[in-house]
Order: sequence, then structure tokens, then C-alpha cells
Amino acid sequence: MVKTIIISIILLSESLLYAQKEANNWYFGSFAAITFNPGKPVALTNSSMETELGCASISDKYGQLLFYTDGVTVFDRTHDTMSNGKSLNGHNLSTNSSIIVPKPGNKNIYYIFTIDGRFNFWKNGLQYSEVDMRLNGGLGAVTNKNILLEKNATEKICAIKHFNDTDFWILTNNYYHDPGNYRKDTICAYRVTAAGVSNQTVKSVMNRTFTINNGMQGYLKISPDGSKIAMFAGGGVDSLYVMKFDNTSGIISNPIGLEKIPGANCLEFSTNSRFLYAGNNVTGDLYQYDLISGTRIGIINTRTTVANISPPNYLGALQIGPDAKIYCSVYRDSFLDVIQFPDSAGLKCTYTHNAVFLSGKTCQVGLPIFIQSFFFHKFNYTRTCMRDSTYFTIEQLNVDSVKWDFGDPGSGIKNTSKAMSNIFHVYPKTG
Repeated sequence: MVKTIIISIILLSESLLYAQKEANNWYFGSFAAITFNPGKPVALTNSSMETELGCASISDKYGQLLFYTDGVTVFDRTHDTMSNGKSLNGHNLSTNSSIIVPKPGNKNIYYIFTIDGRFNFWKNGLQYSEVDMRLNGGLGAVTNKNILLEKNATEKICAIKHFNDTDFWILTNNYYHDPGNYRKDTICAYRVTAAGVSNQTVKSVMNRTFTINNGMQGYLKISPDGSKIAMFAGGGVDSLYVMKFDNTSGIISNPIGLEKIPGANCLEFSTNSRFLYAGNNVTGDLYQYDLISGTRIGIINTRTTVANISPPNYLGALQIGPDAKIYCSVYRDSFLDVIQFPDSAGLKCTYTHNAVFLSGKTCQVGLPIFIQSFFFHKFNYTRTCMRDSTYFTIEQLNVDSVKWDFGDPGSGIKNTSKAMSNIFHVYPKTG
């Protein structure tokens, strides 16, 4: 008889990282940096970068820093300017000035996607440059530089792994001018494959218009499981939108306008992709929304204020960390705040002020953004016959530690396991 199985993986304490280690080193703000390599975030004081908003960093699979950037200058792991690493066409006052994506099938090549900013009137749009880590004695060098993808891009960009688990999607918000100083709001998806960056665009029109200046800023975020998109858009009745994302085709659909949030900037999903966090920079409130209903009213009715940041400081960026917590920058503060349990509903998510001391360095607004699938973890199982061993495997091989809960309390101590390999459980009945 075939049985239906619901298994949960319970990741252990905060000192045991379970995300991929490519996101273990963050460089941001006024020479601020943290590393998750010790098992919890620890401040670094070696940064050469000062940026108010956009930034990105990347490490290798062992958690060793490779390089970081503000979208204009690239810094290598020694914190010197990378060879040919000046004059990228991003802008450090762009909400998301840059994001770094590896070339599929090539461990030495990385792409830096850059977005121009409002102080440059967004004239450079979305571009990308290539980094070859084999050059300059292994410190890397920028080779092909400032290749145009989309001239009408706003300050929004995000990335996720393709459904095939090899390629990547790069998404940005783009605008097309209409009469009366309005524009259609469109999400553009670009695919990155072993052949490089495709210039074929998958365009999804949201079927709405909004005023030109307000909607250019703010965040575009994708859930770690690649199923949902969230975006702040200016003007209109609503400013916070949630949409469905097809991780195979790159098509966005079913836009749901939630609310108009003045001064909205920070945005992030929980690691289980169920909860959305959004900040109101006018009131200083940070909201949590439960997306499980999939309806506008259902989602709005779950809104919970989980924190408030009082002036003169205000909420900056939100970003998932390798420990599954969400970190929050507070403008010109010497600490990072943290949402301790973002997969928990309401106030159980536990917002902590002044959680990570930056050793004298300061936040500005932005935090580095990463490929969101770095923070998504899956397992597979085989052999589903009753009274036979069902075997489990974890897809991410660099998991440090796990605790399995097989959902079978009648089996006593056999209901849990800390095994990293040869993981199995015998179920005595269906269910």
C-alpha cells in the first residue's frame, strides 16, 4: 500500500548555518560588514566601500569572500579595487544597484547586473558586466563591461534559480511611457544559462499605470521557493503588490494590490515563502502579511505590526540571512536589527532591536541582495510502501546540521534523526 508522507526538517540552533555559503559575507553601508562564517553574524571592519543604498557581495561555496560592489566599483577579497573594476554603470543611490550571479557550469565566471539610479535619471538602465576569477592571480578581473539589457529599467532587481536547478532568472521592473506622463508597469525576466545572458526578454504586463517618479524606487523581491513576487510601486490606489511567478517560463501573473504604504521601501519574504514583511518609512512600522489565503482581503486582514522604528532613524532594507533570520538596516545606526523567527505568525516572529553590533561602522539604507534560492532548502524521498524503509536525501550538500522529524510520534525515539546520510524511516501505517 502506498502512503502519503508529510515530513518536516527542523534546522538546529542559530549557530548552525543551513543556507548556501555564497551569501555568508555582507558588505554594505558606511564601511560596514558582517560574516556568518563563525555560525552567527560577526562584524568585520575591513570594508573599503561606502554606499547609501545598493550593494552586492558573493563568496565561494566554502564561505570565503570573492568580491563585493556598490554597482560602480568592484572590490576584490583583499579589499582593493578589482582589476578593471571601476566605472560600472550602476549607481550607489539606486535602491538595488547590483546583484551577482554565477555563470551556470563555470565556477570561475560571475555576472554583475547593475541598475542606474534616480540621480542619474536612470539613463543607463539594466546592464551587466563579467568577472573572471582566474585572472589577476585569482583575485579576479572585470572583462566584458556594461552590456545593455534594458534601457527603461527602474531601481528594482532580483534573481532566482530556474526550475531546472541549473539556470537563473534575473527580474527587473520596467516602464513604457504613455500619453499623460504615465507608464505601463512591466516585469522583465532574463535567463542566464551556460551559454551566457540571454537577450530574449520574458515580459509580463501588470495592466496598470502609475505616476513616473514614485514607482521607480523601492524593492522587487522573489520568494525563496520561486513561486511569488512582491514589489513596491508608486502612485495609484495600492503601492504594495504580490504576484505569482512561473519559475519555468519566467511569466508573472495574478497581481494583487494590497495597500498603499507611504514611504514604503523595505521588503522581504520569510524562508518558507509564506510571510511577507514590508516597512512603512513614514510611520516607522514594519508589517507582516500572511499570504496563505491568496486573496487581497484575506492577506490584508492578517497584517500585523511587528516593530516600530522611531525617528530620526528609519527602516532601511530587509534581507534573509544564511541562518534563516531576516536582518534589517536602520538608517545611520551602528547595529542591525533582526527578525528572529520570520516563519512564525504575528508577534511570534520576534523582532529584536540592536541585535548585531557593527563595531563602530554604520548602516545606511541598503543591504546586499542575493539570489533568493540560496535560502531555499528541499529534500527528496524514495520508496513509499508501508512497513518498508522510506529514504530521504537533502538537496544542499553543504548543510552543516539538521534534525529530521518524521511525523510518526508512535515510533518513539525513531521519530527523529540527526543523520546526514542514509536517512530512512519505517512507517507502520498510511497517513
